[in-house]
Amino acid sequence: MRRLFTSLAVLLLATTLFAGCERAENEGVGPDAAQERTLRRGNGGDPGTLDPAFAEDVHAFNVLADLYEGLVATGPDGSVIPGVAESWDVSEDGRDYRFSLRADARWSDGSPVTAEDFVRGLRRVAQPATTSAYSFLLEPIDNFAAVKSGEKEPASLGVIAEDAQTLLVRLSTPASHFLSVLAMPVASPMHGDAAMPESFVRTERFVGNGAYTFESRTVGAEIRLRRNPNYWDADNVAIGSVEYLPIINETAELNRYRAGELHITASIPTPSLEQLRADSPDEVRIAPKLALYYIAFDLTEAPFNDRALRKALSMAIDREQIVRLIGRGERAAFGIVPDGVAGHVAARYAWQDANDAERMEAAREAYSEAGYGPE
Repeated sequence: MRRLFTSLAVLLLATTLFAGCERAENEGVGPDAAQERTLRRGNGGDPGTLDPAFAEDVHAFNVLADLYEGLVATGPDGSVIPGVAESWDVSEDGRDYRFSLRADARWSDGSPVTAEDFVRGLRRVAQPATTSAYSFLLEPIDNFAAVKSGEKEPASLGVIAEDAQTLLVRLSTPASHFLSVLAMPVASPMHGDAAMPESFVRTERFVGNGAYTFESRTVGAEIRLRRNPNYWDADNVAIGSVEYLPIINETAELNRYRAGELHITASIPTPSLEQLRADSPDEVRIAPKLALYYIAFDLTEAPFNDRALRKALSMAIDREQIVRLIGRGERAAFGIVPDGVAGHVAARYAWQDANDAERMEAAREAYSEAGYGPE
């Protein structure tokens, strides 16, 4: 490829899926005994950082989901559910979000989680010195871009602690997706001086507000978390400790799972998938990821600057056949937004549900319109 693509012609989109193994153990154990259990998870790699303002890989996101809790969280079906905020109101113009925080929300050191902690965290991400890969997600907040560029001071950011349990977030324009953004690590609260870099490396300095806190971390090896007794919902945290193992090689990870050293794998080697489905159908889990594979073309040059030709090629590509050949459970996709995004209603092509013959006939018509024929 000779140049960066400035436009995309999406001819093939296939949503990728999480495929992993999960073993059920000790079912029926009482809650007291459950606290002694350790869950060992393959994590696919070592987190680049566990600073929520800078984290940008899935290996970090997995761990941060245990260490921190935002104003809201993501439910099993992808919907937004209460986190530290037990409720919220949105103004009629869609710009003001007022969050009521739980009175019993606590940091792992026992101190209360307050609205000011969220102000501190969001202002930190907005500062020019914080080179956060995901800071752009917070751009709807009023004055965020001006603070990020250094034109305004962090104090002008549209986040206000009205009192210890009430946080006002003001947007520059309405953004219907904004609540979902607040469930991501980049919108995590910060406790006092816990934003100092050593707090995310030296586990004895760490203070978080999630269901778990640090027990130990060895870079390049396991990360061990223990249940946070000060978490507001600690009585319903059924596992006492979690170990994340950064195993990059899928085959090595699967072998450790088979040996009983792991309870959950991060992924499954493609050649092993069908055999595992046959041998251990109750343990193989395949679930959609919010991701996709696609082929991109430069639309500014011939022949792909012709809309009719692009339409013909898009209809002619047999997405279903391609995902069958890949054989890992991917789904054929017809748009940029993957399945599973809560509240998203995808646009549909008129030809999407046509049979093969109908679709190919329509593709030939578009191909002819673009000036091409059988030759």
